[in-house]
Amino acid sequence: MAESPKRRSIDIYERISRVITLGFLAAAVIAAAAAPVMAITWSNLPFPGFMVEPTLVANGNGGTDWPGSLLGIAYPQRVVRIAGAGVVNGPEYNAVLATLGFGDEVSFFTQLPDGTQRLYPMVRLVHFPQGEFTRLFWLPYLIGVAYLGIAIWMYRLRGMTRPGRAFVMFGLCTSIVCTLLFDLASTHAGAGVWTAAVAVIGGTLISLALRFPKEWAPVARRPWLLGVPYLFSIGLTLWGVNALANASAPWNYIAAWGYSYRYIGIGILLFLAMMVYRARAPGARVVRQQARIVLAGSMIGFAPIVIWALAPMFGRTVHFNVVLFLPGLLIFPLGVAIAIFRYRLLEVEVILNRTIFYGLLTAILAGVFSVMSGFTQQLFLRTTGRRTDAAIIMTTLVVVSLVEPIKQRTNAFVRTRFKDIPETTGEIKQLGEEVRAFLQMSDAEQLSGHLLTTVANGLRAENGAVSLYGSERLRVVGTYGRWNGDAHLVLPLQVNGVRYGMLAIGPRVDRSPYSQQECLVVADAVGRVAQSIHFATLLRGLMRTVPQGGDDEAPRGAASEPISAQPLELALGAAGLPFRRAAQHPTSSKP
Repeated sequence: MAESPKRRSIDIYERISRVITLGFLAAAVIAAAAAPVMAITWSNLPFPGFMVEPTLVANGNGGTDWPGSLLGIAYPQRVVRIAGAGVVNGPEYNAVLATLGFGDEVSFFTQLPDGTQRLYPMVRLVHFPQGEFTRLFWLPYLIGVAYLGIAIWMYRLRGMTRPGRAFVMFGLCTSIVCTLLFDLASTHAGAGVWTAAVAVIGGTLISLALRFPKEWAPVARRPWLLGVPYLFSIGLTLWGVNALANASAPWNYIAAWGYSYRYIGIGILLFLAMMVYRARAPGARVVRQQARIVLAGSMIGFAPIVIWALAPMFGRTVHFNVVLFLPGLLIFPLGVAIAIFRYRLLEVEVILNRTIFYGLLTAILAGVFSVMSGFTQQLFLRTTGRRTDAAIIMTTLVVVSLVEPIKQRTNAFVRTRFKDIPETTGEIKQLGEEVRAFLQMSDAEQLSGHLLTTVANGLRAENGAVSLYGSERLRVVGTYGRWNGDAHLVLPLQVNGVRYGMLAIGPRVDRSPYSQQECLVVADAVGRVAQSIHFATLLRGLMRTVPQGGDDEAPRGAASEPISAQPLELALGAAGLPFRRAAQHPTSSKP
């Protein structure tokens, strides 16, 4: 079957989107793996009491009691010379510091944007404070790792859908921004990647607003509209990366980053506005419920970020505090994850348990690593008189050996304190699940929709549709993905020559053909569902023969005209259950 030009264009957009998502996934994994090594190595260098960004402009997020900050070295001063040696970029700056010793007092030359130069002749080099290292590195790093884990989990479960992929992109970019936040003012190795991730976050938020919880109608007709927000992200990325590379204008990157921050703020506002509209607009109840959950989580998580990002537009400057702004971000992905999984609130405790478990495990290992690293460094310093990378290697080996026992104990603690199903409500939940399953089995549309979702997910199909007959006409009652009529597998819902509907499955995501074994399994499932629909239809016919009204107001003739047993016999026979016709007894003539 020849593909239409529209279909080919959709395929191209989908493939490009998946390749970009996988690229950001690789970047996020590499950043998460490399960030601790770079941060710990840098923290062992002599510290002048202030931090600088990639173009050597002083960073404003340092401690007020740091030596350099106390002397007055602060934003927007740019370091141009250390101990008589000229420096123009991050690698040169760190290389000069590596040649100096702790306790040395060296001179620093700085320059302001107007060309004014300042000399600080006696800047004392000290050890980087461990408390500040936890605040500035470990806190954002652990949040970034949490976002990476959530994004990977979501990609495995919903990566083939566009709303799921948009959320994954947001999670990956947020992970990169958090894990490389300390690197931005220390080793500067990932400054370009960080700049790109910040620029893309705004585009992902706008894209997610257009797709979730229900795709906007114009986007469904014109998929290329989803690429428009990313065009602005690409422009901001090119601007920011070029500004970082321009040594002749070392302050230009500030404006590029500033517009990326504002783009994030605008993206958050558009996302919140769309969630408010979805929560109040008429339509499917589940869409409104999903929008309300996401709206609550995003307002809690994004409120501080919006204030910080948009404050410069109103002539205000808000200091970025990682302790205040970043932890709340963890609430947003939890709300989106719950909503994407079709508002299945009975499974929220499982999600929370896994979140608590992996969060505790990561925090414990990070704490052990931080304490052990400091202890071994001090031990080597007192023993040999100098710091060495052997301390980091020993610490890593110790932490790796502790992973499994800590994992087991943490898992046992979480299972004990946060049980998946409380004992007192287990039977109630089971009853609710049984009632839900029975109602679903009795409703042809719900049952056929569940069949479509299960088959499409199992076969990793790109789209599909299920139709049922109503008033002698075949009508579509459910779709999966972006259904466009391109069916690669079609099976009728039919019992004893009576056709109740049709299941149509589109192409597989990777375009590989469906195997004969897969077709046989699907055909068996379709046959069973068709029997259930047939059974439900017979039951409805049986219920129509039952007289209506209470016992005291039975219709005339109800006592003398017994209900026919034939519909019940047919229904039970279709379900494979035995039926025994009751013996007829003469009715008594007594009143």
